[in-house]
Amino acid sequence: MHRKQKWITGGIGAIALLIVGLFVWPGTSGNGNSASELNSGPTYVVAPVERRTLTDEITVRGEIRRDQLQRITSGVDGQVSSVLVDDGDTINPGDILYAIDGRAAVAVIGDFSFFRQLDVGSDGPDVLQLETILSSNGYDVGTVDQLYTEETRSGLREWQISRGYGGARPEPDENIIVSLSANSAGYNVGAKNTVAIELQPSVPDLELTSAGGNGHTQNALYVESRSLRSSFSPAVFAFQANRPVIEVTVNPGSVVEGETATFTFTSDIAMPSDTVIDYVVSGSATGEDDYNDDPLDGSFIFPAGTQSFDLSVVTLTDDEIESEEDIIIEVGDGFGFGENLPYVPGALREAKLAITSPAGDVQTLEVRSTTVATSEGGDLTFEFETDLISNEETTITFSVWGTATSGSDFLAEDLEIDLPANAETVTLTFQTRDDKLVEADETLWVTILSNPNESYVLGSAKSASGIIESNDLPELTIEGGGDVSEGGNAQFIIRADQAVVEDTSINYRLTGSASAGSDYKELPGTVIMLAGQSEVTVQIETIDDDVVFLPGDMVVASWPARIGTVSVDDGEFILLGQQVLTLTEPDFTITLTLNPTDRGNLEVGMAVEVELQASDQEAVPGVILELDETATVSSDGSERYEGVIQTFDELDAVDGANVNVDVTREEKIDVITVPVAAVLQDGQGNDVVRVVLTDGTTRQVQVKVGLSEGAFVEITEGLTGDELVLVET
Repeated sequence: MHRKQKWITGGIGAIALLIVGLFVWPGTSGNGNSASELNSGPTYVVAPVERRTLTDEITVRGEIRRDQLQRITSGVDGQVSSVLVDDGDTINPGDILYAIDGRAAVAVIGDFSFFRQLDVGSDGPDVLQLETILSSNGYDVGTVDQLYTEETRSGLREWQISRGYGGARPEPDENIIVSLSANSAGYNVGAKNTVAIELQPSVPDLELTSAGGNGHTQNALYVESRSLRSSFSPAVFAFQANRPVIEVTVNPGSVVEGETATFTFTSDIAMPSDTVIDYVVSGSATGEDDYNDDPLDGSFIFPAGTQSFDLSVVTLTDDEIESEEDIIIEVGDGFGFGENLPYVPGALREAKLAITSPAGDVQTLEVRSTTVATSEGGDLTFEFETDLISNEETTITFSVWGTATSGSDFLAEDLEIDLPANAETVTLTFQTRDDKLVEADETLWVTILSNPNESYVLGSAKSASGIIESNDLPELTIEGGGDVSEGGNAQFIIRADQAVVEDTSINYRLTGSASAGSDYKELPGTVIMLAGQSEVTVQIETIDDDVVFLPGDMVVASWPARIGTVSVDDGEFILLGQQVLTLTEPDFTITLTLNPTDRGNLEVGMAVEVELQASDQEAVPGVILELDETATVSSDGSERYEGVIQTFDELDAVDGANVNVDVTREEKIDVITVPVAAVLQDGQGNDVVRVVLTDGTTRQVQVKVGLSEGAFVEITEGLTGDELVLVET
């Protein structure tokens, strides 16, 4: 530090006066002495007492810096696709800083750094921060809360598209193949029975550039999603495209206690291998009481190469009079997951066996359809059965009803039939007619009527039905397909060449490289075409598994901020937590380096002037903002203090530039001053000056001094300001 004294006003006139007023003034011996009495002593000049502005300044050294605010580290492992900023760039919210594995890192304003991957179902304050950022930038996320929903993902998807993201898990295009399946009772399948839907990544390949306008040239980056995705292997599910369809029936449908019934499991194709079929046993009948349940252990092995398997159930007799009971066997779902299941339960996936009790000497009659369905022109057969054999024939009366019409749909029959003596069953046959009309399938019901002679009673199966199938069925085709982005909806349309006459189950199958449950929501495989309609539309809701939020996608800081140092290059592989760049204050900070003496002379708030060393720029005004209260002690024992200066004008400087800082410690405006050489000591420790009187004599006046600057000192007491004083030369 060095001390400077400045003469701010009146300096030139005072110097001239001193020169003009120079004369030899003999030494004096006291107040009131005449000039003739002063025969020896020093030489003096006469100077006027004047009002001046005095300042006390010191000069210290400083350095221009930009302080580091934050280290930006990688939130993931990966390869740096591109760095879009340079050292010294100023970054605003929304600007893209860099990209790792094709994913942009975008500057956002928030409260804390993101620390985990977010997807549908995530819950927490980081989700709230993400939704707040997206919503404030105009992206719809639904309700802004702590729960990540499909609406959150939709808003994030739009945000990612605008910034050129690839997928979170790049994968090849996948497809969904939709094929019509047969339903021989309801329709025929036409030639156009398959469509393909191409499932593409939801986030397209876009050019990646910064969203901000920093004023500096930024590198362009194309995120080649397809080339990136080629390094990933999509999950491949091994499944059998043509799985067996398993159904079950029971014969007979009703038995008297002590009888055996057979549940027959059938496959629509020869079983490709020994396959475990599981089933569920239920119903009102109780094992060990009403039937032998030893064979019904819940599963069996369907032998390879066969298409049927029989499971016999032996009912048990008892002495109780009880109502009809039943055993229900249902084909299970199998052991596996999704399309890895070894088989598919068919439409007839359950069968029910009725068990009745003996009715004493009175026959119990039941009827069943032995021909469940027949095409027009074929025969429908029904079988009447008794639980007791009689040595006399039994006349059974019945009624015929249903949607089928006697005479036009089938040949009329008598409404009674004789059960021969010693016979358990008798068959009733209806010959149907082929009317060549396009119509719905029709039903024909046979119901046993009560006998007034009480020669028999009605069993539980007192009615049975058969179906007359129309030979003329609508032909179905399928339309649709095409491309759809993940997260969007695809659809296909099933059309009939003529309206169906009744509600019809339309069966379809979904295959392809896309997987149900992970790439699209599972569908039942059946849709109902309502009577009178000729088309039905099925929606496929795809799952957007490409759009997730990674912690490196958004860089949280107090933007705008200035890039300090970029630590990585394009193509470099980096690890989680590795430094990518640093942020510094956007404005320069002037830092003082002070020794203890300098520190003792300075205070916060003092005015300063800052001058760049080796620069033609004029000094700019400023103020001291901060000063260390404690020293930093170096290894050699020296103490160092630091301070911070704020300037009111900009300096044309770079990091590390040196400055001189003139600090104004004190300033006195328009105060009484005399030359420093005019102030003497009176031998008693008092400051005095010699005032020249009008008669040429001098008088010693005691004064008090204040601030001094250069050749002048402030007089705070003793002078009025219009005197002349002697100045020793």
